[in-house]
Amino acid sequence: MRRQDIAAAVVAMALVTGCGTAAAPTAPSTAPPTPTAKPTPTSTPTPTATPGIVWVEIQPEAAIDIPGVGYIPAFSDGTAVWVVAKDELLKIDPKTNDVVSLDAPVTPDDTTLALADDGLWVARWGGGKLYRLDPQTAKIQLESTLDTPVNIQFVGEDMWIGQESKHSMFKVDRSTGEIDPTSQLDGSAYAASGMGDFWSVNGVRVTRTDPTTKEVKATIDLTGKANCASGIGGEFPDAVWTGCFERDVREHSLARIDPMTNTVAAVVKVPPSHGGGFTTIGDHTWYLGTFEDANHNWFAGFVRIDLQTGVMDRFYSIPGVDPDGSVSVGDALWIPDERGHRLVKIDPADLDE
Repeated sequence: MRRQDIAAAVVAMALVTGCGTAAAPTAPSTAPPTPTAKPTPTSTPTPTATPGIVWVEIQPEAAIDIPGVGYIPAFSDGTAVWVVAKDELLKIDPKTNDVVSLDAPVTPDDTTLALADDGLWVARWGGGKLYRLDPQTAKIQLESTLDTPVNIQFVGEDMWIGQESKHSMFKVDRSTGEIDPTSQLDGSAYAASGMGDFWSVNGVRVTRTDPTTKEVKATIDLTGKANCASGIGGEFPDAVWTGCFERDVREHSLARIDPMTNTVAAVVKVPPSHGGGFTTIGDHTWYLGTFEDANHNWFAGFVRIDLQTGVMDRFYSIPGVDPDGSVSVGDALWIPDERGHRLVKIDPADLDE
């Protein structure tokens, strides 16, 4: 997986970042994607190389094939799940699993999405394009050329975008799609917006910057606290976390940042994994990570964590799933499965049995 794809997932969904090489895209499917039948859940422990942990296996409620390869961007507008496939956007009804396919200038492993009141914004890293699409039809309303665009963020009414080649964020004129070169905010093309500022992390510290004045308002030292800190994201102000994704499996410590005091509010250690991030399901906080079994096969793993005590008391695995974060809508949790080229649906009730 390429660095820009993983880093985009840090800000948008999964709090993960890393590096690698993406495979070449495949031709799109000639038939519309359809969900598979719900497999029968099992309670067979997953063989694991993690001492002291027994993973209880759960199965997806449904799976929808996603044409193309690579990192799979997905998001929810509150009523539907949107997923990037090869040359098409898939709009999924979370209640029925029905899929509507819209032709669009998008492809996995290359695209960043953001829905706003003026349309659906699409950044194409490899294509060097920024589009605004009609969210009902995916027709192009606006198009501009921009080198290596990633990470669409909003600060109030202002839209910003990362330009990876310049390691910077830029303000975008939403009527033309052009960037304002005087707005350049150096440091990271993957900064996360929150509480009117941009937040970036470099492994040892978090930096908070005012996008208007470019003043560094705070730095938060992570030394000796978080060893998983190549990205930052989450919900401001109460659930802001560092995150990472790495090729090697190791034990990770992640820091929760308190934007009110600009301090590390908590540090949680999670079982050895490639990395991952936190998600809230009902009244509980879960770590969704990418783990390996004894044969070094990847699988998605959910770990329930009490943030007050740091106690981990539930361990669920979804064998064969390589997660690109998760999207919650209605009563379901949707996980893009990068290696399986599909979107899988999880019933949160399965995690509380």
